[in-house]
Parts: sequence; C-alpha cells; structure tokens
Amino acid sequence: MSRQFSLARVKKSDGTPINYNYGTFRSDTPSGAARKAFAKICQFLNKKGAFKLTVTVADDATNKLYTYAIARKRDDKEVEIDGQLVHFKFSTTCTSQN
Repeated sequence: MSRQFSLARVKKSDGTPINYNYGTFRSDTPSGAARKAFAKICQFLNKKGAFKLTVTVADDATNKLYTYAIARKRDDKEVEIDGQLVHFKFSTTCTSQN
C-alpha cells in the first residue's frame, strides 16, 4: 500500500535552508519518499558528485513529520542483474533524525 508524502523542509549539511517545496512523493515508507525528494533536489541544484542534505517529509494522511539525513557518496560497484553487469557510481544512505 502506497502512502503520499509532501516535502516540508530541506537543509544543507551546514544548516542553511534550500528553497525547494515542489512535489508530493508516493512510497511505502517515509525514508523512500525522502530518498525520492533527495534525487529531485539534486537534479534541481545540478549536483553531480557527493552531496549531503537533511530532508523532512510530512505524511499527508497524519501530518506527522519525518526527518532524514541523506548522503550520496562515490561508491563504484558492479552488480549482476538479470545476467547483465550494471555499474553504479554512487550509493545513497538515509539515516533517521527523529
């Protein structure tokens, strides 16, 4: 069952806010919605390398806030998916701040 989350607040790792309030994100978990928001914000800011943000999403049904520290770091690895090697350049970690 998919839930809907809205982006409530975004901060850089030094605490300065980012003015990005666009979109609602569907996911089974709030961390999944925060990861999706992180990916959209990275596209919006044209960030191509390692990057850290604090993302707060709000559950649209209960208005409960969930805050996550999300970081993308360089992590070269190859994974075999359906018999083909897929190369991943980055990995994203998501840590709850609640």
